[in-house]
Amino acid sequence: MDMTRRVNISVYVLLFLCLLGLSNVIFANDQRLKPLLNGAVELHRNSISEKQMVIYNRHFSNLESVLGNTQTYLTVVKRSESIADVASIAVCELQANDCSSDEILNLISNLEPFSDENTGYRSLELSVDNVIKQVIFLDESDAYQNERSILAFRAFFKQFLSRQVRSTKPIPKWWTDGQEEYLTKTLVASMFLGEPFGDFHNRISREIAGRVTDQAPLDVSEANYIDISISGIMQLVHDYGMKAVFIEFYEQYSLSSSWDEAFEQIFAIDKSKFATSLELATRDGLDLSLLREPNDLVDGLEEPWNEDALTARSLFDLAPFKLMSRLPYNRLE
Repeated sequence: MDMTRRVNISVYVLLFLCLLGLSNVIFANDQRLKPLLNGAVELHRNSISEKQMVIYNRHFSNLESVLGNTQTYLTVVKRSESIADVASIAVCELQANDCSSDEILNLISNLEPFSDENTGYRSLELSVDNVIKQVIFLDESDAYQNERSILAFRAFFKQFLSRQVRSTKPIPKWWTDGQEEYLTKTLVASMFLGEPFGDFHNRISREIAGRVTDQAPLDVSEANYIDISISGIMQLVHDYGMKAVFIEFYEQYSLSSSWDEAFEQIFAIDKSKFATSLELATRDGLDLSLLREPNDLVDGLEEPWNEDALTARSLFDLAPFKLMSRLPYNRLE
């Protein structure tokens, strides 16, 4: 065998090995970086069938589209790993053509390492072809069962809310806290991964009743209690619908001079009057279970029944029927 042929064979072998190694890396990364829903479900002790996952994935994709055309991924960072290294691999998988620019390297460098004193989650967002691709990084430590799974969904909504904030127009803490909790509980309950939605309303009602007994401050704009904040969001969703509270409000907020102005324009009530009416209702024994939103989360955010086009979804607004169970009736013997 002449020298030239040997060299050619060596080149082909090296090229094959490089391709094989690259494919292994890509496969490993594909297994590591997962769509948020799939990754979060894997971290949960409850098992979900493949058929259910197909349905849940379709609903979650619709939810991502409704809340800003996003694609969300999840990865778990081991304590023995550098979060910067994990993030670099994730970014290159999502944006292979430009994953080492100064902007991206700066985003990666700002990710804080996980520790016993600094857990929670980390996030990184990229804009790729007019789509927001965000990665949620979770710590491998899971102090409580299913903690990381629920945190993944909470992080998704927290990131959505943080994208709405304009630094020159502050948003009250009760508003973002209440919305984050309400949206998280709604999504998790719909997949049977947490507290049933009705139980959530009942629990908050009991907690607030305890605050009334303790004579705690109940003004939603001043009280620093998450249950009071949640009750404010529940009341607004009941009165005006999910679309107004979570979609249309932020559209108006981006155009208004302040959060206060947007609130009054969308809900046709001054924030102080709303807070006062909610406090009075709370003192009178407000039962939040009566404010439960019956529609699916995506349907509630899109309200297809208010669109001109006639579709199957447009025929299924459940809100008009939610009071039927409480209507009086006469039993005929």
